[in-house]
Amino acid sequence: MGLRTAALLLASALAAPALAQAPAESCRDPRVLRQPDDLERAVERFAQAILLDPRNARAMLERGVCLERLARHEAALSDFNGAVAAAPDLVQARIDRARLSARLGRLENAIVDLGEALRLDPGSVDARIGRGEALAALRRHREAVEDFGAALRASPRNLVALQGRGASHATLDMIDAAIADFDAALAIDAGFALAHLGRGEAQARAGRHEAAVRDYDAYLSVRAEDAYARFRRGLSLARLGDPARAIADLGEAIRLEPRMISAYVERGRLHSRAGDGEKAVSDFSEALSLAPKYGPAWRFRGMAQYRMGRHDRALADLAEALRLDERDVVARNELAWLLATSPSGGVRDGKLALDLARVAAEQSGWKNPGLLDTYAAALAETGNFAEAAKWQQQALELPNFPADARTSAEQRLRLYKEGKPYRTPG
Repeated sequence: MGLRTAALLLASALAAPALAQAPAESCRDPRVLRQPDDLERAVERFAQAILLDPRNARAMLERGVCLERLARHEAALSDFNGAVAAAPDLVQARIDRARLSARLGRLENAIVDLGEALRLDPGSVDARIGRGEALAALRRHREAVEDFGAALRASPRNLVALQGRGASHATLDMIDAAIADFDAALAIDAGFALAHLGRGEAQARAGRHEAAVRDYDAYLSVRAEDAYARFRRGLSLARLGDPARAIADLGEAIRLEPRMISAYVERGRLHSRAGDGEKAVSDFSEALSLAPKYGPAWRFRGMAQYRMGRHDRALADLAEALRLDERDVVARNELAWLLATSPSGGVRDGKLALDLARVAAEQSGWKNPGLLDTYAAALAETGNFAEAAKWQQQALELPNFPADARTSAEQRLRLYKEGKPYRTPG
């Protein structure tokens, strides 16, 4: 037997059993090994340990963590798989593999692993939190709340569990419970930025936009480059009637994340409301360049084109919105209104308008005054003025008819009684 072979056999014997201690230097703490070269050297050291003992589960786990930090995810997963095979009862192996599975979007796999980790160690807070996060990502928020709650019973001051449960409570519209969780997190650590973001979102869901903006302000004072938080604050500012600041926030969100479709759409809507049709159309067009099948952007651009008097372009956009989503009642109604009331004979089509308006009114149970208003206009365009007047009167008698639209609706009623259709100005 050669000296090298004997040395390897001796080292292998000393390295057994399978859970033998891995080299002391670990990649788990990012403050210890920060540079790629350091991580690569750690990978090599753990590889040597595995060479000496191919069933050294601890070394496989540690090398997997190093590989994960190097973004070599499949190689890391292979090491975690090896660790689980070598030591099926090792809880950390299940947790590590589940964390990476979740990161790769394999959430069901993560949940299975974490369930096994909890079978092996029912008191594992990390496994409870990890499974709660995976369940929340799958929108199984009630189950997530249970896991986060179990983690908090074992570790009442755990900020990650409080944050996770608060976010799931908010998604379930359990706003008071959500705010209580975020309050508890901030009582433990007033600088916990994510709790400010979560509480801001919960306040916004409850319509408390002033409180939401205060929380977004606190979060952004720490994480000013967060595009999502800029977007959320912009929405709340818009609800508070501050379009200038809202547009600024949405613009900053777009600068930070140029592919944020929702930011273009919301900024376009604000521009449209402000009467700046060109900017609105530009924003909706940018959104559509990123997501050509996003129906609401077609609808909003069509509505903006309509307000600018570009009825032929509005017709094309609204028709595309409805083609993409036949359930879009707003697009159906806007298209019917345009076809019934446009001053352009090349755009109007009374029969099609009537068909569209009838379906929209049926979808609303004949209780939406705006849809009945459109239905009446379509009836008038087809020459059925008596029915048009009847439905216009019914629309005006509904208790939810908007007060600011009543005068123009009454003018249309008079037209129908005179045997005349309605034409939009311009």
